[in-house]
Amino acid sequence: MNCPVYFKSDVKVPKPFQTREYASSYWLATPWYPAANGSCLDSPELSEYYENLINYFQGLNSMGLRLDRTKPIRVVAMKDPTTGAMVCGVRFYIPDLAPIHPPAPVVMKVLVGWDNEKTCYVLGKRGAFTWATITRKYENMMWYLKKLRRTVETGHIVVDIFSGYGTKEDRRYIEILVCKSDNAIE
Repeated sequence: MNCPVYFKSDVKVPKPFQTREYASSYWLATPWYPAANGSCLDSPELSEYYENLINYFQGLNSMGLRLDRTKPIRVVAMKDPTTGAMVCGVRFYIPDLAPIHPPAPVVMKVLVGWDNEKTCYVLGKRGAFTWATITRKYENMMWYLKKLRRTVETGHIVVDIFSGYGTKEDRRYIEILVCKSDNAIE
């Protein structure tokens, strides 16, 4: 499976962190949806949006082009600036299709967006996970990076899920990212 392009950065950070330089890339994205009970993973909209994203890769796009599905599933969470409630979005990486741009989605609840290059601090986690675990790890990362005097973006929880539901707990793997540039897809 195709994954977002990144290079390990020369910026030194203590283990278990990694520092990565991610290249600019296209992402297939959902609109923001409300978290359910403070969790992006338990929201009823997640299943519907996930299906819409999968259908895009299966040819439900403006060109009828079938694409290999990519990993990871990226879940982004932030506080809605107007209401203060947590909202979530789901993303799939779209590999470079040069010389053409990715086809447009035909489903209204899916869009193709561009994510600028950025530097991210990454923490991997193997085993079972919940949104509460992810949030706790994110908060610990933010505290630790602040202690190290690293400049990072606040407000976005970014989680790359490489394996999850349907996978044995001991084989599940996620990465939590704290990035230096805007994670919002425009």
